[in-house]
Amino acid sequence: MVRSTLVLVRSRGKAFSLAVVLLAGMMAPADAVLNKAKWRYSSVNTKWVAEAQLPIVTYTAQPTEIVLDTTVKYQTIDGWGGSPNEVGMKALQTLPAAMQDSVMRLLFDTVMVGCKFNMIRLPIGCTDFSLSGYTLNDGAGDYTMSKININRDIPGTIKFTKDALAINPYLKVWGSPWTAPPWMKNNNAWWGGGANTDECALKQDGATLTAYALYFSRAVSLYKNQGLPFFALSFQNEPRVCQPFPSTRWNGGVIMQNFMKNYLYPRMHADHPDVELWTPTMNVADHTYYSPLLDDTSTHIAAACFQYEGRDAIAWVHATYPRLKLYATELVCGGGDNQWSYAFNPTFLDVQFYISNGAGGAFQWNLILEKNGASGPMVNFRQNCMITMDTVAKTITLQPQYYVLKHFSYYIRPGSRVVRVTGNYAANVVGVQDPTNGNLVVVAQNVNTAARPVAIRFGTQMVTASIPASSFASFVIFDSSANSIRFTTASMNHPAVAGGSFRTSGEKFMLPSAYAGKTVSCAVHNLHGKFIRLVSTENREICLSRDFGMPEGVYVVKIAAVK
Repeated sequence: MVRSTLVLVRSRGKAFSLAVVLLAGMMAPADAVLNKAKWRYSSVNTKWVAEAQLPIVTYTAQPTEIVLDTTVKYQTIDGWGGSPNEVGMKALQTLPAAMQDSVMRLLFDTVMVGCKFNMIRLPIGCTDFSLSGYTLNDGAGDYTMSKININRDIPGTIKFTKDALAINPYLKVWGSPWTAPPWMKNNNAWWGGGANTDECALKQDGATLTAYALYFSRAVSLYKNQGLPFFALSFQNEPRVCQPFPSTRWNGGVIMQNFMKNYLYPRMHADHPDVELWTPTMNVADHTYYSPLLDDTSTHIAAACFQYEGRDAIAWVHATYPRLKLYATELVCGGGDNQWSYAFNPTFLDVQFYISNGAGGAFQWNLILEKNGASGPMVNFRQNCMITMDTVAKTITLQPQYYVLKHFSYYIRPGSRVVRVTGNYAANVVGVQDPTNGNLVVVAQNVNTAARPVAIRFGTQMVTASIPASSFASFVIFDSSANSIRFTTASMNHPAVAGGSFRTSGEKFMLPSAYAGKTVSCAVHNLHGKFIRLVSTENREICLSRDFGMPEGVYVVKIAAVK
């Protein structure tokens, strides 16, 4: 259970601050009593329906079963997210400010409306969805990186990331480039004409490799100087081929191993020891292509990344290199038509496949695009995304990719552990347990054209529901007393109200009686003074829910307004 100390601090004027100090961890699963269940679904005609309660009953055999075995746990889920892009940012910035804020909250808000995304993949330089080719240093021959800068991205992808961070202060950022500066490549161009040639490969001389390692280190410094919580680096998007868009080929694991071991790791370890090094985003299923890189532990790789074309290598990598974290760093992209059927297959099945094979998270490529999903002037193709924007009508549309990812990310919180799932419906399911409270989460789909009754069994109990045709569903089985930050009973005299006191009551604490009958808005800050969120009450009760994305810690609650 959580123990707490409440400290009342006088602030300027008549406002007061209440420091809420959580002195212990959250309720352990052993303390949890799973006594309630809820679920919601999204279908082609009815999306993100309101949550509904489900009764928990004693298990009896059912025709269609999902069986959760919490005695067998697998990897930890680290999170969910996606990437901003220059083309999408251009479209977003044509919208009214309030609508731009709505788009960001639909993705990153951790309370009600958002996907609760906690990671962003930041492109380092241009991508296939940029307005034109650029890197962070296009000054040919600048081996000392004196000209490196992120000026072009500050009003675009960096602004997007900062806006996301303002909504979710626990957001983390990792990055990867699509291309090295052209002057470092064999063809001195953004891309090449042959998929399996070295035309667009990085030069392999020592001066170039040294400079490229410095390029990454200086880039990370620039991002950190912007206040971005940059925690991991993957040094190449899709390394296997020369793409018909910005790309850099790395012809095999030997040269990648050399760069990681002898250039990138030494530089990053010296300059940014807090930043993890990840593999390039694997875009080929032939695991022998990566073996030399992964075999050598002196490369200090922390995670293996998989683009959808390389997904079939994940099981082998997981079995062969259990030390590595695994991520689905780019889910399937589609062709821009954003069909509901595409969200079922391949998107849902891809996420389920990755998680079932050890992945600790999944990332959408394009989070936002203009309504036609076009890639922009550099290349000419279309892709799916989560939110599209009509820059003329000034409207936004939540696409099927939005709902399928949200059914995972909204309910499966970072830190959850994947559990063993059996039963005759297991192929359509991901099951996890939150170790902080014992809650069970199941995400399932029904691809059939008719509703599918299912039973979810856990121990000697179960819940049953009829999943509508062509829908995704999320189920949460929980201890109703453990879903909020909890406090022990404590009180202290309020210095402004005679006889008043702050009291905790179960999962809440009470404002003084002087605030009875008034609407009170409180601003929650961390101890560094960073604003976290607003909490309002009309009955003096303030509750800081863990569903707000607030881990155990110390928070200051300031009374901001009284009506």
